[in-house]
Amino acid sequence: MISIRLWLLHGVLDVLLLWSVLDWLVPLDDDIAPAGPTYDAYQPTNLVRVRPRTLITQSGDYKRAVKKGKAIICGFGTPSKMPAARFTKVSDLKDWGWDSMEMTAADVTGTLKNFEEALRQKQLPIASPPVKGVSWRHVRNTTHDSVFYPATGGRYDVLFEPSKGLIVPASSYGPSWYLSHKSGPSANLPPNTPLPKVSVWSDVSFLTWMQGTNDQNRQNLHYVVNINCINQTSIDVVSAALKRDGVKNGIPPKWPGHTFAQLRPGPFTRNDAYAAVLGTPNILGSGWLILQHQQQLGKKRVGAITVWDSSGNQNDDGLFQLSVMVEVIPITCADQGKDDGCHLS
Repeated sequence: MISIRLWLLHGVLDVLLLWSVLDWLVPLDDDIAPAGPTYDAYQPTNLVRVRPRTLITQSGDYKRAVKKGKAIICGFGTPSKMPAARFTKVSDLKDWGWDSMEMTAADVTGTLKNFEEALRQKQLPIASPPVKGVSWRHVRNTTHDSVFYPATGGRYDVLFEPSKGLIVPASSYGPSWYLSHKSGPSANLPPNTPLPKVSVWSDVSFLTWMQGTNDQNRQNLHYVVNINCINQTSIDVVSAALKRDGVKNGIPPKWPGHTFAQLRPGPFTRNDAYAAVLGTPNILGSGWLILQHQQQLGKKRVGAITVWDSSGNQNDDGLFQLSVMVEVIPITCADQGKDDGCHLS
């Protein structure tokens, strides 16, 4: 009987170990890499509700998200030591095969329609005009330093309004998403195809902001609002973070949602929920956008992060439609140089 119990125990441990190894092998992208469409230009109100996975399948993702979020928080403590963005000219997008098209007022307004309550309460615009939208497509082959970079079909739709300081990622299918999903122009490309150096959401959104602002309002960024987030890792980590922050069912409430308090750069509290949410695929790009462009956007950092269910279906079925509002606030003297607790190993 004892030998049977030991055999069963070893079997369970082997399964858990294998599960843990496989979980760590799943990549957690530094920028938005949705599992499916976040926005359809012709059906802007078509929202998707997603169910979080159980904790045992998300534990590795949660730990990695915390580590990535802490790296961003620590970076805001010593921004001068962080590598600056490589691409700061709008022409960089063209050079790397991206073409743009202005989104119609109807598409912009339709995209924002389901989030009016949140935007109104923050005194943010809810329609076009004044909100503008630019749709970027990676549709041209380019060659750099004798390396051929084929068109991937990558797509980013970015909404913005400088006077109120608003950026809204409306659609985010980067080149890596297209390549991994064998979609569009990437359908016949081999897995080792080199991706354009300008390929992540933070770079494309910053250059869009650069194009639509001037020296007087460029540093006026206050909010990045991620709508209709369906990346499964983001859903899982946010749900786990909500539970750790006192929301027992792990489901974000409807607006005004649940706000994760900002953590100053420096020592971390036992509650790592804020860092975890910041480190999710859908939100981490906002951190990089602000951290890597201090010279252009001013000395800023991520402040409070609010998550809510924007589906309007509060029916306790375990499904929710995740939206996230990231506040952008000035770095103060108290924030500078605080690196206690920023050992990320």
